[in-house]
Amino acid sequence: MKIIVLIFVVFLLMTGVFNFSSAQEILSLEDCVKKALKSNSLIKVENNNISEKAAELKKSKVEKYPYIDATSNYQCTNNTSTIGASIDLSVDTAKFKKTYYASKEFLLKAAEEHKNFVESTIVFKVKSYYFTLMRLKKEYKALQKAKNTLTHHRKITENFVNTGVKLRSALYRVDNQIAALEGDILVKKAEMDNAMDSLSNLTGITDLTKYKIVEYNGILPSLPSFNTIEHDVTIKSPELKILMLRELSLHQNKKGTGMVYLPVLTLGVGYNQDIAPMNSAKLDVHFSASLPLFDFGRTHYDKMKKDALLRKEEAKRKVKENEIRDTVNQLYKKAKLEKNLYLIYQQMYGTVQKSLQQAELEYDSGILSETDLLDMQKRMVDVDVRMNRAFYDYLIAFSQIEYLQGVKK
Repeated sequence: MKIIVLIFVVFLLMTGVFNFSSAQEILSLEDCVKKALKSNSLIKVENNNISEKAAELKKSKVEKYPYIDATSNYQCTNNTSTIGASIDLSVDTAKFKKTYYASKEFLLKAAEEHKNFVESTIVFKVKSYYFTLMRLKKEYKALQKAKNTLTHHRKITENFVNTGVKLRSALYRVDNQIAALEGDILVKKAEMDNAMDSLSNLTGITDLTKYKIVEYNGILPSLPSFNTIEHDVTIKSPELKILMLRELSLHQNKKGTGMVYLPVLTLGVGYNQDIAPMNSAKLDVHFSASLPLFDFGRTHYDKMKKDALLRKEEAKRKVKENEIRDTVNQLYKKAKLEKNLYLIYQQMYGTVQKSLQQAELEYDSGILSETDLLDMQKRMVDVDVRMNRAFYDYLIAFSQIEYLQGVKK
């Protein structure tokens, strides 16, 4: 008896372990975003770029400190030989100006903003793939439900045909509708697989089938006014911030062009000793100021070049700002349209569902024709698909507006 009990306990433990190991891990939209931001190699590239710009800024700041040079010499003439050494401390006064390193500061900020841009792009792509997958799953379920319902009514139709209540053509019409639904289900399954692959590649998860992807909570986020969105995008858009910071960097670079005319100051101490014949050593202190007077127009043309680059960057920013405004305008209209469509189809869904239920009862009673039933079934699937499409298209448009605002959640 004890052996039987022991075997039974071991069996339960093994069954529990098996169930535990086969349980699917929950994966929400937030989890997908976190995994994508953690695994994406572009983030590493952006971090390296920020480190590079930070090093360039530090280098430009320490260049204001003096240079110390040590030199030695040996001179031999017909009658004398001399050895000497000197230590010189040089200061480039141009590098004391903030303009010299301000350009590097703006480039560092632009690199940090570019990382924000890359992260917000990844977040938007994750949301887009996730919402697309959720939509396809809902459409797949609607088609599968319609097929199961028609399969049930096919049996009833077959009974009607066998008893002579209906012609065999009625059964053919039901079979054709089921076959069409099976084809739509196969297409929808392929679309789901493609969406799964896209989400898998972005999140770095090799096999998403091991996860139970949590469906969206079904709440539509409220859309702010167009003026609020346009204002926020103009201020918060990472793309516009990057262009503005690069523009400021070029402006500082242009201001620094004239600094080449600031002097380089040198203070040094020298030591010289005649060794043949041996004479007393000489110690001297020297000071010099080096100031360029004429460079044949090099500085002038360099300033012209930087001025042209600055105007080019300003034009690029204005073009991008207009593009973003136009995109926001289109997205806002699309979001409002999809939300209105969703509300309309949501109201229709309940009515069509009741009509279908009534049609099914009337068909089962032999009152309604199979043509009317099939038409009502198509209408039910169409409303269900359109409702879910409008719902998730609104979420994608809303997410794209957030993306333009640099939102990373």
